[in-house]
Amino acid sequence: MHNVETVSLHFYYYHPASIDEARNLILEITNNLISAFNSNQEIRPYLANFPFEAKNFDISIAFMKKNNELQNPPSISSVCISNGILRYRNDDTEKDRLVTIYQETYEEALQKLSN
Repeated sequence: MHNVETVSLHFYYYHPASIDEARNLILEITNNLISAFNSNQEIRPYLANFPFEAKNFDISIAFMKKNNELQNPPSISSVCISNGILRYRNDDTEKDRLVTIYQETYEEALQKLSN
């Protein structure tokens, strides 16, 4: 199990969320994971690169209703980070797929948090 390049995680959050709320949540998760991976001496030899960065995580959060359906506008349906890009998506029930309504880089998202 050498050269771990990407860590993938998927979460279900039973609550509606705006883009700002989703950004805060996924950045908190991503930053906590970056810190945890980079501070763990035991796993360092197995990482493809050090330090591990946002681009090394593929994380998604689905915002769910209590009936296990995706949230609808005004909430977003999901947020994900992959290859350092955050994508905010809504469920398009007619096409039966998620449609990206906004995207930004990890760095752009961090700047918005600090403003």
